[in-house]
Amino acid sequence: GGGFGGGGGFGGFPGLDGGPGLLGAGTGVGFGLQGSSPWVPSAQSGLQRKTKVKQRGRENIQPGLAWSSRQGDQRTALAEGTRFSRIRLKLKGVAPTLAPSRSRDRKKKARADDDDGGRGEKADIKRLRRQISQKSTQDEEEEMAQAGMDQYRVAPGRPASLELNKFEVGSWVEHREDASTWRLAIVRSQQQAGGQLQYTIQLEPVEQNRHKQTGVPHADLRMACSHPECKKHALHLAALPLFCDRCRKALMSTPQQRVYFQEKEAVESGQSLRLCSTCVGSLRAELKSKGQAGLDAEVQKFTRDLPQGADRQSLVLETLEETALPQRAENSDAPILSTDIDTRWAQCAGCFKWWHWVCAMYVETQYKNGRPFYCRGCAPKHERLSDELQSLLENNDATKLTQIPMGEFIEEQVRSDLEEAKIDCTPITIRIVSSLLMNSYTPERLVEHQQALGESYPREFPYKSKALLAFQKRDGLDVCLFALYVQEYGSDCPEPNKNRVYISYLDSVRYFESEPMGHRSTVYHSILVAYLQWTRMLGFKYVHIWVEPPKSGDEYIFFARSDQQRKPMKREKLREWYKGMLDKAKAKNVVEHYGTMHDMFNGLKSLAEIPLFHGDQWEITVPSLLGLDDEEYVSAPKSNKLVRMDSKDVVQKAQQEMQHLKRHFLVAVLRDPDLSPMKDNDPVISTDLTDSRQTFLGQCQMCHWQFNTLRHAQYSTRMILNHIHNKPSYCVEDCQRGRVEDGSFMVGCDVCDNWYHGDCVGISKDEANTMDSYLCARCRALDESGGLDEGGGGS
Repeated sequence: GGGFGGGGGFGGFPGLDGGPGLLGAGTGVGFGLQGSSPWVPSAQSGLQRKTKVKQRGRENIQPGLAWSSRQGDQRTALAEGTRFSRIRLKLKGVAPTLAPSRSRDRKKKARADDDDGGRGEKADIKRLRRQISQKSTQDEEEEMAQAGMDQYRVAPGRPASLELNKFEVGSWVEHREDASTWRLAIVRSQQQAGGQLQYTIQLEPVEQNRHKQTGVPHADLRMACSHPECKKHALHLAALPLFCDRCRKALMSTPQQRVYFQEKEAVESGQSLRLCSTCVGSLRAELKSKGQAGLDAEVQKFTRDLPQGADRQSLVLETLEETALPQRAENSDAPILSTDIDTRWAQCAGCFKWWHWVCAMYVETQYKNGRPFYCRGCAPKHERLSDELQSLLENNDATKLTQIPMGEFIEEQVRSDLEEAKIDCTPITIRIVSSLLMNSYTPERLVEHQQALGESYPREFPYKSKALLAFQKRDGLDVCLFALYVQEYGSDCPEPNKNRVYISYLDSVRYFESEPMGHRSTVYHSILVAYLQWTRMLGFKYVHIWVEPPKSGDEYIFFARSDQQRKPMKREKLREWYKGMLDKAKAKNVVEHYGTMHDMFNGLKSLAEIPLFHGDQWEITVPSLLGLDDEEYVSAPKSNKLVRMDSKDVVQKAQQEMQHLKRHFLVAVLRDPDLSPMKDNDPVISTDLTDSRQTFLGQCQMCHWQFNTLRHAQYSTRMILNHIHNKPSYCVEDCQRGRVEDGSFMVGCDVCDNWYHGDCVGISKDEANTMDSYLCARCRALDESGGLDEGGGGS
């Protein structure tokens, strides 16, 4: 099986230092042992079947003790929070998470028969969620349509109409030579002739085009970007990943996939089904063997979890037409580009030349309240560095993100390691951008099964979910180079997860710069070893890594990396990279020894000894070994007899599975700390953008924060930094805790996905455990008033 697997799905290309280069690790959720995987639409629930209201945090935490990042302007907080939570619904083709498939001997998967396709949500909750999602998407589309030319930020005093906004002398433009050909030129002069504006231009390169063309009308010119490394009009956007609506497989994962199928008449409405060739063939066979009724039943099954408008009662196969997939150009070091171009432009208020937002590093929220945009050449002459401007500029700087002890320790260790290795580079900035108190819930049938065998098993495992980002300045601008998501199961967590760390996700981009070159692995190893050293000082004992290389074309945390970084890495190469990191940790007396899961659990006596991490492959494998399919549990009535199996037989099957997967997992045993374990005093940190890998990737895709070029990476990093600095608020307006995530117990609305402190809405954890769902006051009011049925939205 391939995919962005748990704990280690690293991919990449040969590193400049002769070792394996890094691409990314999609872990914690991912493809499993065989084939493809079902789509799990909930970014928060991951692999867990929803059996109770969404929860996180702990009870009995006093308000006012929370750390919070710089609040910034909170006026758009509610809208921003809603937009973040809507990503997975808005991006129909983007699967935010993929669940591991079942074990190799399970060829048939049970299908749930409840109203919500097995997700465990009630039909009314699903209806409300769909209506809010549809309304939110409609509002955004209408807003964009009404904006029209609003994508062009015109300088103060200049005409809003581009036909009247003349090109200044010295501006780069593109000249139309025929219906399909444009050539780069520079404006040499402008004049009025017959009441019309005309230009004298000189084609590029000027050394070969001494002749100047005169009398060129405005209509034959279009703007070109003033960035010296751009100088073009069309800046193509990376294509969003496409997924088959039936099997959920990526449509662009292999070069052999050239086409897919969609309905002819529904394409423009955005409600067309998207199907791969294999599924179309399967549906045709279904029609032939079972008739239209059998085909309709199958269509209803696979479309009921899709956004509203894509689900349907039937499908006429004759309406499907073959559509070419976007293809990467041959020998191209770039992601697959769509036919859409970036239409976001800003005009300098000093020289009146035009810039792409990406090329100008233009952050729209920093130009509210009438602040004009000045390009890099004009800003020093025209813009005074006031206190207000200085505060805005700090939002662009990674070093201005609040530092906490864990980040400070890792940053210092990385600096020391690079200095010892005599690597000269711009300093690496490390920041912890998310630290949440979470719970991973055990599948109910697994608990019941263990109890039937006379063994107790925890119903939930509390853990800390943390996210780390690493930055380096390139040409004075921050670039996000590396991302790490981890799960920390501390001493308060019951066995078998107690004092264990799970590496959930890793990702990197190739823009680290040093002298000598080729030390990306050195930096990333240093970050990981420093993190293991930190966890050792906190008293953690074990570190678990899932060695699962990604499939070609998979996205992990960073969106639209270059083609060079999309070449898949073999499992053995990835395994050796991890072993190299662990060997360095051994040399520093951080790791005592490491091995496979089969090595570490050789004396296994019970399945209750196998740790289950949120999103890990074993969270699926263990119930599967018992014959307790998670989907079967949802659809089967509780009166069904539990599967009976001798405990020794189950343990033997688990050991055989570990032997079979011995190259897939690594477990490291940390040395005991030199002193008494420290207390983890790092504060709770929460930003919707970075709290989950799925949301982070989805936001990058929705906003086209791409990493395929250095300039795109610099711009995307700036946008990420501004969102972290100006994070949205939580809870109700009169929140007792300042509308921040402070680690206290919270419940999540099943419709709008916003989170509320339990003590602010009067719900305790015990009460939440008895609730099937929760609707916030706003969504309840909208539902009771009929606002949702009439197209209203909630937040």
